[in-house]
Amino acid sequence: MKLRWRFGLLLVYPIFKLSLGLRVMGKEQLRLAGGKIIAVNHTSNFDPVLLGFAIRRELCFLAKEELFIFRKWFSWLIRAWNAYPLKRGAVDPGLFKTCSKLLQKNKTLILFPEGTRNRNDGLLPFKPGLGLLAVTNSVPVVPCHIYGIGNSFISKIVDPDINPGKITLGDFFSSRITIKFGNPIPPNGFSKNRDDYEKFANKIRIAVEQLSNE
Repeated sequence: MKLRWRFGLLLVYPIFKLSLGLRVMGKEQLRLAGGKIIAVNHTSNFDPVLLGFAIRRELCFLAKEELFIFRKWFSWLIRAWNAYPLKRGAVDPGLFKTCSKLLQKNKTLILFPEGTRNRNDGLLPFKPGLGLLAVTNSVPVVPCHIYGIGNSFISKIVDPDINPGKITLGDFFSSRITIKFGNPIPPNGFSKNRDDYEKFANKIRIAVEQLSNE
């Protein structure tokens, strides 16, 4: 683990764990060796940071390309924390190669297969790119579900477009965020074609949805 990850987790984790009421369930599902993908529902711009706190190990993320041109200092910051730019709505062979190399180096890659933030009860369809990466690299996918961030003070800071309103003192005491990890799902039996990529992505979607109902 890079020194900045160790320092960041040591310094910030206790503060956010208390202030956000963070509870993590099923973390033992991440013990499997080798490269892996964590597929998670997308509820907030703070989701990647939350997952870093929950897993407490070095991770790799994909972030929308716009964030890398927002501010120079912000671009440097998210790159330093292993974020890679994603062109939404476009095929990016270079990014696919980058993600594949990360997985082959036994890294853990976080994906938000819905493709955008979603505060609704149900999940949006998962993008087939999840299946493409998992099947072609023969790596398991760990389903993950985040719940409760919409009621936290941090959401009003980082998601003002979908969670407007002033921060109140009560927001600091009402936060109860839960992150659940499910059983790893290997892409066994799925072939390298678009139909199977979509089928596998939907299989993961069902697993994430089941976590939300437990």
